[in-house]
Amino acid sequence: LIPKKRGWTTEKSRLSPQVSNIIKQAINDEYLNAKKPSISKTIEIVKAECSRLQLEAPHENSIRRRIEALNDYQVTKARLGSKAAIDKFKAAAGSFPNADYPLAYVQIDHTPLDIEIVDDE
Repeated sequence: LIPKKRGWTTEKSRLSPQVSNIIKQAINDEYLNAKKPSISKTIEIVKAECSRLQLEAPHENSIRRRIEALNDYQVTKARLGSKAAIDKFKAAAGSFPNADYPLAYVQIDHTPLDIEIVDDE
């Protein structure tokens, strides 16, 4: 058997469940809405709520990482609307199969052409 690695695992959070719930609620209620508030505003809200409940506020990067870990489609849908999310993330009808990103497939033609350049000089 392979021994477990030492240290803190990524599955576990060092934040208390109360603080984690505050972060989740702030992200869902404040960040994921059509007003499109900034990440900084969401961080301020989390810190204010933790202060109100006399809990130790998490570091800004903890909140930023949670926001960055969100699904891009869901964030766009919540902040910009369903149509914008579909336009940005869904494949267009008749698109090339398995072309998931720009330049996923590149085709080059090596056919020689007879070209005559006409110039005044």
